Amino acid sequence: MKRWAGYTVAFDKFKTYYKATSRTDNSRYLEKFSSAFRYWMDKGGYPQGFHSDTVNWVHAHMSTLCTKTRTMMISNGVPAASATQVINIFKRWFKDTYE
Repeated sequence: MKRWAGYTVAFDKFKTYYKATSRTDNSRYLEKFSSAFRYWMDKGGYPQGFHSDTVNWVHAHMSTLCTKTRTMMISNGVPAASATQVINIFKRWFKDTYE
C-alpha cells in the first residue's frame, strides 16, 4: 500500500461509489455505516483531524473496524445481509482508491 500520510478517509466519495456500483440498494444504511465506522475509529484512539494519517491506520485495522462496525449496524436495526453488503463494498472501494 502507498503511504497516505495526512489523508483522511473520504466517506462522501465512498457514498458516490456505492450508489454507482451496488446492485442492491442499501444506500439508506450508508449514514449508519459511516457513523458506526467513525465511532470505532475514535474509540480506537485515532482522531479524524485534517492532518490525521487515517488512511494508513484504517488499512492496518480494517478487519477489526469492519467487524465492530457490522455489529453496531445490526444492533441499530440494519439487517445483517445489508450491513455485510455495505461493508464489502467499502472494503473494495478502499482497496481500489488507496492501494
